[in-house]
Amino acid sequence: MCSSCCYSCLKAMVFIVNFLVMLVGMFVTGVAVWLLVSEHLFLSSSWEHFSLGSLALLTVGLLVSLLAFLGCCGAITRSKCLLGMFVISLLVLLVGEVAVAVLIYFKELEYRPLLTEGVHEIVKEKYHPNNTATVLYWDTVQQGFECCGSSGPIDWAHSLYNGYQENTKELGIGARQTVLPFTIPSSCCRNMDDPLCSSTITPKFKTVIDENIYYSEGCLRKTIAFISSNSLYLMISAIIIISIEILGIIFSTCLCCAIKKIEDLKP
Repeated sequence: MCSSCCYSCLKAMVFIVNFLVMLVGMFVTGVAVWLLVSEHLFLSSSWEHFSLGSLALLTVGLLVSLLAFLGCCGAITRSKCLLGMFVISLLVLLVGEVAVAVLIYFKELEYRPLLTEGVHEIVKEKYHPNNTATVLYWDTVQQGFECCGSSGPIDWAHSLYNGYQENTKELGIGARQTVLPFTIPSSCCRNMDDPLCSSTITPKFKTVIDENIYYSEGCLRKTIAFISSNSLYLMISAIIIISIEILGIIFSTCLCCAIKKIEDLKP
């Protein structure tokens, strides 16, 4: 009776935990699809030009959902094959995560170039009023970190937000050196209700951004500083995730062994 109760609890635990993880993975996948569809519809982006962040988010969401689905199906159907696939896949994922963590810790793998490329891409090419998804999360980043643009507010002068692509086509090769009158998103403003916040900046001999109205520091520097100052918390979060995965491997292996024993006891 006791062994039967333990088996039922173990089976329920594996199913419930994987089901919750699968919901999280589906939510992440949904957000990634929303971002990609928004880019495709309003910016006419091809697969080669989709943002790296959105594709990475989609990959993570699908991977988590698939693994959790294997665990759920294996627990509810008492399938040793599905549970075995789940354990092996989770083990491979765990080894990969540990390897990446070690490389980043010893600075053999740099995250900054990828981060730089992603932030630069959002500001220069992806941020546009029609691209609602990107505008929503980037406005949140700029207000939350109290930053503006990639390296600073001047980045918006050469962005799609100010029609830079159309301007370069009309003005020719030397257009990149020309700074036309431009506007800065309201999320860059210290006070979004300030009437001066929506004014057009007209460059003369030198472009001057009023630091009393706009955030002057770039979001790339702020993001790197945030990661550096919170490295301990990020490390703790990584350890918690790895610990959960190890427990998932242990519990799923125990469940698989219990199913085998029950099958062996059947006449």
